[in-house]
Amino acid sequence: MRELSPLTCYKKRCGHTACREAWNAYSRNRTRMRAYGLLGRDWVDAEPVRQHVRALGAAGMGEARLAEVSGVNQGTLRSLLRGDERRGLAPTKRIRRWRAEALLSVEPAVDLLSGGSRIDATGTRRRLQALAAIGWSTGRLAEELGRDSRVVCRVRSAETVTTRTARDVRDAYDRLWDSKPPDETRWDRNAASRARNLAAREGWAKPMDWDNIDDPSEVPAVAPADSLDVDEIAVELALAGEKVPLNRAEVAEVIRIGTGRGMSANQLAEVTGRDKRTVQRRRSA
Repeated sequence: MRELSPLTCYKKRCGHTACREAWNAYSRNRTRMRAYGLLGRDWVDAEPVRQHVRALGAAGMGEARLAEVSGVNQGTLRSLLRGDERRGLAPTKRIRRWRAEALLSVEPAVDLLSGGSRIDATGTRRRLQALAAIGWSTGRLAEELGRDSRVVCRVRSAETVTTRTARDVRDAYDRLWDSKPPDETRWDRNAASRARNLAAREGWAKPMDWDNIDDPSEVPAVAPADSLDVDEIAVELALAGEKVPLNRAEVAEVIRIGTGRGMSANQLAEVTGRDKRTVQRRRSA
């Protein structure tokens, strides 16, 4: 009989020495765990995990991609979701804790989903609208994205987009949010003016008006910071780490003073309750 590989099959009645020893060790450990009252603690209810995996699937994350991201193999995912019809087995009722934690830790982030998956377009739509509000015309945005102008117009009012489009728009926005569009020719200036006029008619917010542009529940703060009063006590309390409500002018003041004191963007985001990217934009404004 040829020598078996170091990976034993762990079958109870296998005659190979390594398999018998592995099974006996497993049985001894199981007996000890039962005696100590620890047997089963490594297993958890599979239903919450199953619902989470189904939600990831609905968001566009396939089983192969989820297995790659989480480190949980596709066989486990198939058993969790569908069981084994050929063997008459129902979907898994319990799952190893580490597998559950690995799967539950995966969120349908735009960078994890496959490029063709469709997701909510809120952040993508707002980014294109915000760039238009500072003068980036449809034609210029089409050049930046490598797409037709008609596609940009559709995406700017779409309800869903592919993750590939969402990533491309996000990357373009990160490059352009604090940049003026080209104004070398009359055509450039006219196009920028038309973009700003369109944004004004539609009520589109500028990049600086958003804190978390991807949050569907967020309302842009459109009041100019210099029109609001600054409560110096609130500013100092925030810089000291106190959780106090701040208006846009006070946030700007906290960021200005905190930057001068050497505070990082992460620290300023924490004390102001704003997103790190918002802090970075306002520091460079």
